[in-house]
Amino acid sequence: MLLENLSPETFALKLSDPAAKLKLSYLNDLLANSEYLLIQFMKQQNVWQGPFPPPPSGFPSSSQTIELGTVLYLFNNPAQIADPDIRKYAQYAKGALGLPDSLLTTVNYNWIISHVLVYDDGSIISGGKYETYDQGWFVAFLNMVITDLNDAWFGFQSGSPNPIPLKPRAGSNEVLMALVGDWGTGDNTAAAVMNQLVGQVPRYIVHVGDVYYSGTPATGSMAGSYFHPGEEKNNLVAVWPKTNDPSNYSFTLNSNHEMYTGANGLYGDALTSTTPFHAQQGLTYFALSLGGWTILGLDSAYFGTSSDAFMSGYIGGDIFNRDQINWISGLNLDPSKTIVLTHHTGFEWDGSGFMALWDQVTGALGGDPYAWYWGHVHNGIVYNSPLTMNGTNGFPQTTKTFARCLGHGALPYGEATVLNGNSAVKWMEKGPGLLHNGFGTLRFRLNGNGMVDSIQEQFYHIGSSAPVYSGLLF
Repeated sequence: MLLENLSPETFALKLSDPAAKLKLSYLNDLLANSEYLLIQFMKQQNVWQGPFPPPPSGFPSSSQTIELGTVLYLFNNPAQIADPDIRKYAQYAKGALGLPDSLLTTVNYNWIISHVLVYDDGSIISGGKYETYDQGWFVAFLNMVITDLNDAWFGFQSGSPNPIPLKPRAGSNEVLMALVGDWGTGDNTAAAVMNQLVGQVPRYIVHVGDVYYSGTPATGSMAGSYFHPGEEKNNLVAVWPKTNDPSNYSFTLNSNHEMYTGANGLYGDALTSTTPFHAQQGLTYFALSLGGWTILGLDSAYFGTSSDAFMSGYIGGDIFNRDQINWISGLNLDPSKTIVLTHHTGFEWDGSGFMALWDQVTGALGGDPYAWYWGHVHNGIVYNSPLTMNGTNGFPQTTKTFARCLGHGALPYGEATVLNGNSAVKWMEKGPGLLHNGFGTLRFRLNGNGMVDSIQEQFYHIGSSAPVYSGLLF
């Protein structure tokens, strides 16, 4: 349907404004490089048809992601867009923004959306529902352009929240916490994962981010300004498990997909006093305390940038926007008794190098955390400890942090074959075809003095009542 607050004609005028064109000039490199990443992958898989084009100037670049591999093609070929209303908006963009021509030919576009390939990290390269080239992601990208065009970012809400004490149920000396990532599809897969998760009877549940396609708001001033309104409410809040115990808190983190609509849905529909996430008091970060340990939930998305579609994580600026960093430092935590939760990865998914996010978090914390759980990469991975890889300064760096990826909550994914035989990986979801979606749990056992005596971690997936990975974290 057409946007009530933005007609296709007004959209075209806004895009044609010189200031808007300058603001969105990053799209040229982002989309061209992302498309070539796809073309290169198709060539590697021996499925590219026709002459192989030379790379765009500046390829490879930090501003590229295979997730956006077909966006430039659709801007160049709006007739291929299935939704006629979306087509009306998209047809203006190429000319108004001066976007480059697409190197992806129609025969290759049609091949990739009708066949299935598995990318290095396990992403499903195809055009089915929630697969990498589902046109719903193109709509999410349009929503990000609208946010950028209108500077419609929900203002970052800062504060210095005290750690929330976690408690076992009466008569128990254990606290079970469930962790699930990239879960917000609102479909049968998400429901099946949550049903199995709830069956473990956790006291607390944390979602480490991503509501699809772009966490659009149902309320607030921007509700009528985005395509597919109400995703944050419909695909997260409304389908989150209910509890009659007000002390059974749930928590959720910000993500790149929710930033595509300026975090308006996250703040306006999820982080309110009437939702399961009310304990966060309207903030996108939090701390939980239990028996001498702290679980630190951080917003790694807000201070990212649309120039790389918020694919890289940050928790604040070097000089400005340091509220979250200063809050972490002010908690004076013991890193060796701290578990960090973020949406974005602290290091490259294949264990090849640390990210800037790692340096930011460990700098604020005063050392490497004991463990770190993240999502973002749609797979289930347990990394070895210790690990040595390239630091952001280019020199080898070692960490003893127990790092885990829990980004397999609901989206389709396959085996990340590049990780087979990778010394950084202790366990990963494996198998032919589409793999099972799942979640993880942390079971904290307290001693007679109320201190954490042990922490057991387990990974579960649909179709298996027993854990598919289990280990003693501490």
